[in-house]
Amino acid sequence: MSDFETASYFHKRCLDISVEYKYLEGEAKAFKGLGIAEENVMNKEMAKEHLETALGKASEDPKLEFLVKDISGHLVRVY
Repeated sequence: MSDFETASYFHKRCLDISVEYKYLEGEAKAFKGLGIAEENVMNKEMAKEHLETALGKASEDPKLEFLVKDISGHLVRVY
């Protein structure tokens, strides 16, 4: 549960597959996961970067409004 290196690897793989299949929601969720993992190892700059990217991806599709709200909450915490 606190193995953030493995979590980062998992979310990176999810990101790679989502990009390959052009799955926007998957990309946003993967970037969110990467951001949370970086936050937990106190790498605030990378966390902010990943969460901002996730927010941008989620904002591209109006159906992902629920995800925009979730990511925004995480981003506010990192700021």
